[in-house]
Amino acid sequence: MVQSRVKAIQRIDLIADVITDPEVVFMFPNPEKISPPLMRLDEAVLGYNKGTDILKKVNLSVDLETRIALVGPNGAGKSTLVKSLQGELELFDGYRFIHNRLRIGVFTQHHMDSLDLKMSAVEQMAVRYEDVPTEKFRSHLGAFGISGTMALRPMYLLSGG
Repeated sequence: MVQSRVKAIQRIDLIADVITDPEVVFMFPNPEKISPPLMRLDEAVLGYNKGTDILKKVNLSVDLETRIALVGPNGAGKSTLVKSLQGELELFDGYRFIHNRLRIGVFTQHHMDSLDLKMSAVEQMAVRYEDVPTEKFRSHLGAFGISGTMALRPMYLLSGG
């Protein structure tokens, strides 16, 4: 029995070494100076359905030096606060200010919900940035290890990573 297992192991084709993922370095440009506040909520009432408020009387101001960590259990209103602050959710009451020169970029926990999985990564970027040439998208994606035909595959065929 041992001899047959040894022979079976010897017949198995060897696989090439495991390919390591390319190292990715994120480079963010320095933001232009904008006078504060960049974003602000005053006496805001937040939620998804009128009458079922999640957060009330919220006062929050964000400037270039602000660093915020939102910590709490599921359902506490962390995502609701962020969505309301960036203008994605309407306020039931109160005031919201977003500086007209502010550009907001968000990478959410559920980022797949914002993508059309039938489209490729290149197509997805072309829809969002119509005036940018395709070669620039391919080059940018290549820096993240998404090159060749992988950049043209529908995203539902790719892994979440």
